[in-house]
Amino acid sequence: MTKSMSTELIAYYNFDTILNAFPHAKNIWIACSGGMDSSVLLHLVYLNKNKIKQKINVVYVNHGLQEKSIEWGKFCKKKSEKYGLDFRQLDIKENTPDGVSIEAWAREQRYALIAELMEEDDFLFTGHHQDDQVETFFLQALRGGGPKGLASMPVYKGFAGGIHARPLLEVNRSQLLSYANENNLSWCEDTSNANEKYDRNYLRKN
Repeated sequence: MTKSMSTELIAYYNFDTILNAFPHAKNIWIACSGGMDSSVLLHLVYLNKNKIKQKINVVYVNHGLQEKSIEWGKFCKKKSEKYGLDFRQLDIKENTPDGVSIEAWAREQRYALIAELMEEDDFLFTGHHQDDQVETFFLQALRGGGPKGLASMPVYKGFAGGIHARPLLEVNRSQLLSYANENNLSWCEDTSNANEKYDRNYLRKN
């Protein structure tokens, strides 16, 4: 079986380029959900931690929207400890307001909590990939988004006085899945991803 993309290629292209562009950063916060995407990201950071000058932290946000959300937090903590990385869990304590998109509300809450952890020039790493980019474009188009909404997600942008980086943005999901399988990674499956009441799931499946 031919490997779709090597560890060295993914890690070198994304981490070195991004981190060298912002030499004053002191901390990296890796957003980990326990899913396949963030598990690959976490593994890549672990493989490169001796070359990364910044302090590496893993953060899991418990939305409380799924029965297994506590279990996913324990999974992320265990994985972080295995890799020798500091771990923090943040809990959303508010109830979902009526008449709002659960997806959008949860995303806003997640970023707001993470922003409180970050200091000036810190990095936030998320596991967004190429398929997310495509889905976001079509979701914005279906919702009548203007030029700003239809613009592509950048590899990095300003966030909470620091930088929000998406190191895997030019890698597609099938490549990440191949990488995860080739490296015998484990991850958590979110059963809500099959629920088509959420716009992104409906678009993905139909």
